[in-house]
Amino acid sequence: MNTKKLLKLAYNLDKQGKFTEADRITNLLKISAIVDDLSGEYSDIFHPNEPEKSGVSESVTPAQPKVKTEVMTLIQEGLDKIKAFLASTYPDVKVVNHSLVGAAITFQYTDESDIDNTVYLSLSANDPRLKKINHWIWENVDNTLHYGKRPIQFRCMSNEARGAATERVDAIYNVDTNSFEKQLSSDVAKSLHTDLVASGSSQVRRDYKRIEVNIISMLTGFSDVGNRILSETNPAKQKQLFEKWLLPKIKQIISLYKKVMQERSEAFSSGKSESRPSANWSDQNILYKFLEREQYLEILGELAYKDLSFEKFTEDMHLLIDKTNKILKQSSAGYQA
Repeated sequence: MNTKKLLKLAYNLDKQGKFTEADRITNLLKISAIVDDLSGEYSDIFHPNEPEKSGVSESVTPAQPKVKTEVMTLIQEGLDKIKAFLASTYPDVKVVNHSLVGAAITFQYTDESDIDNTVYLSLSANDPRLKKINHWIWENVDNTLHYGKRPIQFRCMSNEARGAATERVDAIYNVDTNSFEKQLSSDVAKSLHTDLVASGSSQVRRDYKRIEVNIISMLTGFSDVGNRILSETNPAKQKQLFEKWLLPKIKQIISLYKKVMQERSEAFSSGKSESRPSANWSDQNILYKFLEREQYLEILGELAYKDLSFEKFTEDMHLLIDKTNKILKQSSAGYQA
């Protein structure tokens, strides 16, 4: 699914009291994207990088990139709303640290990459108020502020989790000091991108092609059986086809989707490895991003969260089949797999 749909899904899960599932989705969104071409330049939320004179001679040193004033103003507006809510509702809870993370502060961003804010609070990780605070943010702050096409998103965490959270990301930009706390160099990012993402011989590329063939086979089967059900006029036979042939295919798809999501979640929970600067460069995350880029995760995710009763599922099954066929036709392997 795309970011907006995933956030909507997380919001709905949270409203239903399914906090663990909602947290898993929103936490996974706040990491860098995988893009085809790495520019090596910072995104448009930063001032153009100009060299600074040292003051001793005419020699210059590279300037540390700074987030634009107009972006910081929007971010501060969102933070002020959160602080006002805390002051009126939970006056003992204070903001300890405020950082930017995610694609927009790395070299792997798109024109619509979110400006992701992590706000660390003075409460424990298992404090039930944390979920209520984030729920309020979803309803009152997120998606109300934008810089160009970039939504400004906020997520609160316990300050206890701050150390572990830094291991999951490539870059951290401290809003209070207006400077990077953690930064991956352009050269390192380009090297990792070349070896892991661009190279057709990398292990994750080979894994992706294998899984893609499997997904195409599953989705083609889903489309074929679904169309058979739609063309059947006898309701009893429709239900029989659904339960005997379509439901097992849907469960296979759901199983694969959950496996991809679980392995990616575990990679971020374990943090960085010796050979990778962050979990963002783990094979599990890169695989996820390949699948996301080709829109496979959008349809897999929709199927995974559908009501699987015959009556509910078939209400809009024609729309799911249309979306499936569109994705298959756009895929690199298509119906030839």
